[in-house]
Amino acid sequence: MSKKQKARKQAELAQKKKIHQRGHARISAYETRVKMIGVVLAVAVVLIAVVVTVWGSYRGSVLAYVGTETITRDQVNQLFTQQASSLQQQGMEITEGSQEYKMLWDSSLEAAIQERLALKEADRLGIVPTAAQIQEEVTKTASQYQMTEDQFKQALAQQNLTWESVVQDFATQLQRQQIYEKMTGTVTVNEDEIKTAFEEQRKSYDAPAQAGVRFLFLNNVSTLNGGRTEEQTLSRGEEALAKIKAGTSFADAVTQYSDDKESRDKLGDLGTITPSAQVGKFGEAFDQAVFTSTIPLGEVSGLIPIKNGFGIFQVYSRTPSYTAQLGDRWNFTFQQIATDTPSQAQVALDLVKTGTTFAEAAMTTSTDTVTGANGGDMGTVNRKSLKDWQLEALDSLALGEVSSIESDGSQFYLLKLNEVQTLQAFIQSTILDKKKNDAWSAFIEELKAKIKVTTV
Repeated sequence: MSKKQKARKQAELAQKKKIHQRGHARISAYETRVKMIGVVLAVAVVLIAVVVTVWGSYRGSVLAYVGTETITRDQVNQLFTQQASSLQQQGMEITEGSQEYKMLWDSSLEAAIQERLALKEADRLGIVPTAAQIQEEVTKTASQYQMTEDQFKQALAQQNLTWESVVQDFATQLQRQQIYEKMTGTVTVNEDEIKTAFEEQRKSYDAPAQAGVRFLFLNNVSTLNGGRTEEQTLSRGEEALAKIKAGTSFADAVTQYSDDKESRDKLGDLGTITPSAQVGKFGEAFDQAVFTSTIPLGEVSGLIPIKNGFGIFQVYSRTPSYTAQLGDRWNFTFQQIATDTPSQAQVALDLVKTGTTFAEAAMTTSTDTVTGANGGDMGTVNRKSLKDWQLEALDSLALGEVSSIESDGSQFYLLKLNEVQTLQAFIQSTILDKKKNDAWSAFIEELKAKIKVTTV
């Protein structure tokens, strides 16, 4: 199997795994399933789409029976469409007839069956939300979109939705939450479980040293360098080094002198590498020069003897190895404004200091149009996935605080820290989710043993 075939196979497996995980999350993480009531604000027009979930209101072919009740194609298609849309927004293609399509459809059918089983059991146990709880949910939803209840009703009426059906949807949503909480609410995680999980997964939390490297390689093998002698190669290296020190850019020197086509095509930039990553190609002397050298960032090394020749390198970034501790800040939820110049960043900072919200400042000043349009929202990112300068800035901020102007060497940024989660809290939540999922799966299996489920 060629490298391209292997890469394609790995990509296919990764996609299938992602769909499987998505489907599994939809089946078992009942608490976090897509809400059946969705409110969408369209540009200039308030458009409220309420996904009706009264089971008897659907028409379509029957796909399954839960006891004497039916699961229709329309019901499953609704869950499938929501999930497929979410995956497509993440860059995954769900093509009709593909294996991924079938996996997603099957998981949506299973989700519909589980929901019906759960609601039947909730009815049997008398788990029914009160009128006050339903009203609280209605009020909370309306206020999230800065509407009064009357405005909310009017918006729904414009979509030909009756208030009674919407209230029933809120009641069903609450009933789902309440049966889930009843079946999983007693699950706990103790410190020993957290410590054990941490030790078992430590390698995934630790990080090796990293270095961003530009490299010029001079091959000493005559059959690969045009027949040069070692003396001629050394002389060529000294010439290249002299030109760099005289002002020639490293990229231009690489283009003119380097014998390594792969790195030459990238103007000498090897990207961010870890120890041993290039040992097979350039030898251990290369690693020693990059990771143990005291040469300041940005400066150029001398001519270093390495495997099969000589090298000149420039380290433009260094990150020391990281050994994780449970108390470390791990997940950062933040916003970011990107600008092209320091003066643009200062304008954004002045806006924030004078009362403009960070989101508003991002929408009007950020040159990153994607995140800028979303108020600078960067989501939640773990510390290993952050860039060095981002981590350094965020790790020094208190919640709600905005950074000073930061730079990655080419652009200028402001960051605002909104939430932070320690590694201990992250591991605890991960274990808790799994235990809740296990508890929920066991509950569903018990129901399936009592209530006959038949797929058509």
